[in-house]
Amino acid sequence: MFTPVLARLFYRERLRALGWAAIALAFTGICIMTLWDGAMDLNVGVVWCTGAALSLAFYNLLQRNLSRSYSPLQINAWSFFISFIPMLVFLPDAARAVMASPWWKTVIVIYMGIFPSAIAYLFWVKALAIAPKTSFTTNYMFLTPLLTAVLEFVLMRQFPDAPTLVGGAVILASLALFSYAGRKG
Repeated sequence: MFTPVLARLFYRERLRALGWAAIALAFTGICIMTLWDGAMDLNVGVVWCTGAALSLAFYNLLQRNLSRSYSPLQINAWSFFISFIPMLVFLPDAARAVMASPWWKTVIVIYMGIFPSAIAYLFWVKALAIAPKTSFTTNYMFLTPLLTAVLEFVLMRQFPDAPTLVGGAVILASLALFSYAGRKG
């Protein structure tokens, strides 16, 4: 939700009322999925999650801006390199953990770093670069909790619960609405 607001402020990107309604509906779907059981607890975790969401919104805008001058591969390489630097402090513990873990677990971590992470980020930057508006790409981030539930079903054979099904349906409806709103203007 932060990305379209910031894109409006910094890039003067405008959404129609129907687009904003679709974003609000998607957020409602997320709320259904997470708050169905009445579990609303304002704690430090909420502050950290809000900060992370705001940071991601600024990161999306930065990537979109950089995509005018650099390729998705260059943007990703620099992003990974710059984010790697502060992580160096954890290198000794990480090296010990890798040495102590079975080889196949290390292979899984390497696989996850390459395919679900690096390649996905390449596609993400490319999508941000070619989309007419930033929100046309970032709105699909609302699918993340729903796709997580689908993966949980496929990989772990756990059927989604009622909040996931209802919230997921609301999210899919919001994306359809957003797509319709995007075609209209």
